[in-house]
Formats: sequence, structure tokens, C-alpha cells
Amino acid sequence: MKKIIIILVVISSIFTGLGIKPVQADIVYYEGSILLDVGRNGEAYYIYQGYKYYLGRPAQAFEIMRQLSLGISEENFQNGFRKVNDVLQIYRVINSGLYPYIQGRIILRPNVNGEAYYVTPNLAAGNGYSAEYLGRPYDAFEIMTKYGQGVHSVFIDSIPSGSL
Repeated sequence: MKKIIIILVVISSIFTGLGIKPVQADIVYYEGSILLDVGRNGEAYYIYQGYKYYLGRPAQAFEIMRQLSLGISEENFQNGFRKVNDVLQIYRVINSGLYPYIQGRIILRPNVNGEAYYVTPNLAAGNGYSAEYLGRPYDAFEIMTKYGQGVHSVFIDSIPSGSL
């Protein structure tokens, strides 16, 4: 019995020394990300201000992304982005000072027909920081599948649900 207690104390001190933290602390890392629940049916969630927003059907995902968007002036957009793909309307973030404020966000250009773009929260697939156009509900669905990160159900369940 004494050996078991000693072993448990040693193991717990090892884990404490490794800096293992509660799951909830990792939410900050995933801010602005699209998470896919791999433990269930691959449901997608957008993480925004510590809450998860369920992105069910393409129309629902599109509406959530539009509702949680951040408006950007046309001057800031023109100075902060460079178009790299005319067909898909993909822009590269060229203003590194602007990036920390918009990473993982949906930005809205109110002076250009309210166009919305998803700004990748990380260096997506080595292609740099980009903003991708959300013109139709299908575009929102494509963004979910392209940038979604698989996580376990336990982690998803630990994040409180947000509502619009």
C-alpha cells in the first residue's frame, strides 16, 4: 500500500512538472479556430471569445460567421491585404501589425457590399496568413472543411456554448 502511494505521488509530481494543465486553458489557443468533433460525427464549431458556436448546415455556418464578424475600413483592408487569387478571392495579409487583431476572425467590408472574409488563425498549410471570401453559404462550408482542426469530444464538451 505504501509503495502504491509513493508511486502515485511520483507520477503526479512528474505530470505537474511537465506543465500539464486543464483542458479549459487551451481554449485561448483555439480562439478563432474551427474545431471538428472527431469523437462524434465531425460536427464543426467556431471558437469565438471563449464560446463554441455550432456550424451545422452551410446556411447556419454562413449566418454565424456573418453575425460574429468584425467590420474593417476600406483603407485598412487596402493597406493590410494583397489579392493572390482572383477567382477564389483569396487575399494575403501583408500588414503584420494588423494581423494580431484579426487572426481567426471574420472580417466584413461594409463599403464593398458587406463582403465577408475568414482570416486564418495560423500559418495555414505553410501558405502564410490569408483571408478567404465568404460569398455564399457553400463558401463557409468549404472554409470549415479546409481549416477545421479535429479535436476530441471531451475538449469540445468543456467549452461553453454561445448563442446569437
